[in-house]
Amino acid sequence: MPFHLVQPSGPDTYRQATVVSTHATLDAAYAEPDRIAEKLRRDGAPERYLKIYVVNEDRQRIARPGSH
Repeated sequence: MPFHLVQPSGPDTYRQATVVSTHATLDAAYAEPDRIAEKLRRDGAPERYLKIYVVNEDRQRIARPGSH
C-alpha cells in the first residue's frame, strides 16, 4: 500500500491535498517530513511554517508509528 505525503488545501484536508511525494513504506513516508523539517529549522523558518501529513491510498491520515 503506498503512503502519500500531502500538503492540505480546501475544506477536505486530506482528499483535496496536494501530493508532495509517494512512498512504499510508512517509515519512508515519515522520513521525508523529518528531512524537510530539519532543513526548515536550519533555514530559520518558524516551527509551524509548513503543514504536511502522511495519508494512505484512501486519503486517511496515518499516525506516526509509536504516537497516539
